[in-house]
Amino acid sequence: MHPQDSITMPEETVPERGLKSVKETVIASDDPIGKALRRLHDEVVAEPIPEEFLRLLGEIERKLNGAVTPE
Repeated sequence: MHPQDSITMPEETVPERGLKSVKETVIASDDPIGKALRRLHDEVVAEPIPEEFLRLLGEIERKLNGAVTPE
């Protein structure tokens, strides 16, 4: 596809005026699934990074910098 080409939506797929947008429909404040997902996300973000993962990241960083990994 070239930048000068334009894409038009067929008439039957153009949203009608006055309807709520997808965002308004999906992100309702009383949506129990959305609330549960946000709560789960917040819990995961609050978890500490495991020490083994931090050790592995440090090892990778040392190898990328050319340092010798301690045995």
